[in-house]
Amino acid sequence: MASVQNVSTTSAQDLLGDVNEDGAVNVTDVMMMVNDIIGKPATGYVREKADLNNDGTVTITDVMMLVNIIVSGETPEEGNPDAPPVEDDQANPGFPVLAPRR
Repeated sequence: MASVQNVSTTSAQDLLGDVNEDGAVNVTDVMMMVNDIIGKPATGYVREKADLNNDGTVTITDVMMLVNIIVSGETPEEGNPDAPPVEDDQANPGFPVLAPRR
């Protein structure tokens, strides 16, 4: 079984996706984002860090982007010009997905 490592190379204040500002992007951040989406945001949750595609809302697309960041080991950065587009991300063939399309 492959291990998933924390992604942390910048300060907690600058790390997009680090919604609990603990200095790492990991499954805890994913869980906090999901809780926010279902209407149960946790104490210490910073919603501004959860909008990874910068469309003004936190949705499952942001969660999928964060999971892909964790799995790939990439470091999320604010203002990334190479970020996937916000319109219909799943229809974009360049958007990384967790499972292959059939």
